[in-house]
Amino acid sequence: MPIFDFRCSECDHVFDELVKSADSIDAVQCSKCGSKKVERLVSVFAASGSRPEGSGGGQRSTTRRGGCGPSCGCGA
Repeated sequence: MPIFDFRCSECDHVFDELVKSADSIDAVQCSKCGSKKVERLVSVFAASGSRPEGSGGGQRSTTRRGGCGPSCGCGA
């Protein structure tokens, strides 16, 4: 069962949701306001490997505002 990222169109809240099947994506509701007007976000995966100096180093690209997300604990 995959976990997808969603953004609420009503309150702009970004949240994760465990989705049992493709059909159940339509039933996802915002975990903050309860709205069904949510959009699935495109996941961005970090790749490991060496990078040239000045190319972003250890920074991770993400669709979330403020860093790596609520489950990280970094407070970004």
